[in-house]
Amino acid sequence: GDIRLAIEGLKRGVTSLPQHTALRVELISYYQREKELANALDATNTGLEQQPDNLFFLIQRGRMLTALKKLDQGEEVFKSIIEKHPEESVGYVELGGLKRVAGEHRQAIGLFEKALHLKDGKATAPTLLVETYLATKQEKKAEAFCKKMLKENPENAFLLASLGFMHLKQGKYHDAENQFKAAIEACLHCHTLRY
Repeated sequence: GDIRLAIEGLKRGVTSLPQHTALRVELISYYQREKELANALDATNTGLEQQPDNLFFLIQRGRMLTALKKLDQGEEVFKSIIEKHPEESVGYVELGGLKRVAGEHRQAIGLFEKALHLKDGKATAPTLLVETYLATKQEKKAEAFCKKMLKENPENAFLLASLGFMHLKQGKYHDAENQFKAAIEACLHCHTLRY
């Protein structure tokens, strides 16, 4: 009901104001929420026709192609982002995500490791690396990586909780409890919490 009305209103809005990026972004978001990936891709492609270098639209296009299992096309998009923005982590992170979807975990890990050392890489790459290490049964590597990254950022709640789950799995219940308490404490102090 209401979402359908919102989508129709946004479609009229982007038809009337095709250069209005915020309206198109909202339309894409609503399509994604409704799992209308083909429509989201169409809206993204139209945005790229008008703004070919818009990084948001490029990322969304790659993500939609990946979700639609058009991995070769998605890979092309993410490689073009890397080519245009080699100093930023975003292209490597997105291509790594595609590689995970494709089951190519070794390549994903290499891309996430590369992203870790680039601009904004420490924001997302550590989480993705830990998830990929754990998904590929590399628990010791995941644990060592968490400990290393926690030395740099001791209040990373995800890394603290991940370490807690690893300790729990190993039967180190006291250590797990301490990690979970530290993760909760980090969340309580996180400036991005919203009420």
